[in-house]
Amino acid sequence: MTSPSAETGPVLLFDASCVLCDRSVSLVAAREDGDDLRFAALRSPAGERLLAGHGLAEDPPDSLVLVEDGRAWIRSDAALRVAARMRPPWRWLALLRVLPRPIRDLGYRLVARLRYRLFGRKTGEACGLPPRGLSERVLPDGMVSADGGG
Repeated sequence: MTSPSAETGPVLLFDASCVLCDRSVSLVAAREDGDDLRFAALRSPAGERLLAGHGLAEDPPDSLVLVEDGRAWIRSDAALRVAARMRPPWRWLALLRVLPRPIRDLGYRLVARLRYRLFGRKTGEACGLPPRGLSERVLPDGMVSADGGG
């Protein structure tokens, strides 16, 4: 496994309380073309540092955030850039970048708005656990403790 330093390599920030997000992170990790992508919860100390470093701390996005090559990508841009890192056929989803961002983000926001109702929410201790099998790829202090803190 390549090992980018803690917060300099590509990092995917996700909502650790969201069952859909948790499963999506597991799917990405299992199908990534390579294994250099690291993970952290949006509301973890590591996630908050990365958001602040990209000017997103004041109004943190309620979406996936991909921090890569010195930039932070959000919503559909983040999801499609992550898809491009995956093996085929998942990589082909990145072709959706040809659609205008407002249309892509409309779909993204609809799923984001309904994700807890459709897929559920992790609670208590489960929120502080990394997605199954990914402990070594989660940034240090990259998960949220059960009490909501870092």
